[in-house]
Amino acid sequence: MAPTKFWPLVLVVALFGCSTSPDPATPNKEAAAPTVASNAVTLNAAQQAQLQTGISQLEQKDYSSAAATLATLPSADALYMAAVANYRLGQTAPSKALLEQALTTQPAHAPSLNLRALLAREQGLFRQAETDWLAAIAADPNFAAAERNLGILYDIYLANPQQARLHYQRYFELSNDEQAKVWLSALPAATDAAEPVQESKP
Repeated sequence: MAPTKFWPLVLVVALFGCSTSPDPATPNKEAAAPTVASNAVTLNAAQQAQLQTGISQLEQKDYSSAAATLATLPSADALYMAAVANYRLGQTAPSKALLEQALTTQPAHAPSLNLRALLAREQGLFRQAETDWLAAIAADPNFAAAERNLGILYDIYLANPQQARLHYQRYFELSNDEQAKVWLSALPAATDAAEPVQESKP
């Protein structure tokens, strides 16, 4: 049985803000979730039913129930979603522990790397966050959320506008989010030699 790809149904912690400057503190939803890796664990029928229950609880923002339902499943996807539920509850230690389990199961699990990077950044571990976001992008080159988050890290925390520009540009290419143009225009003029932001073409 092939792994079920359920990402369009679930919440993904992507940290998208709606302000005119990058807001690293505002959690939101990510509509275009990363693709489940081909080596994802296959769940049996009972586990699939448990997974769907957990997804429903997560979508209904019943985070306590979702965390309990999903944390006992063996797949990286389920463990990641349990980590999301704990993160939404403000329980960062359990969230991090679940992410470590997910990444032990599937080391290149991009969503888990993205959330672990966020937790590292919140703890002031900026280089660790950088490493995890770069790994998330390597695992899924079309992961717009990781590009945005890494751009924010370089822009606000690491004072590296050149790298910030590269990742904001890539985020715009993937998401067509007009807000990225505002962030790019706010970067120091010394980086203006980089290519300007252009509309994505179909």
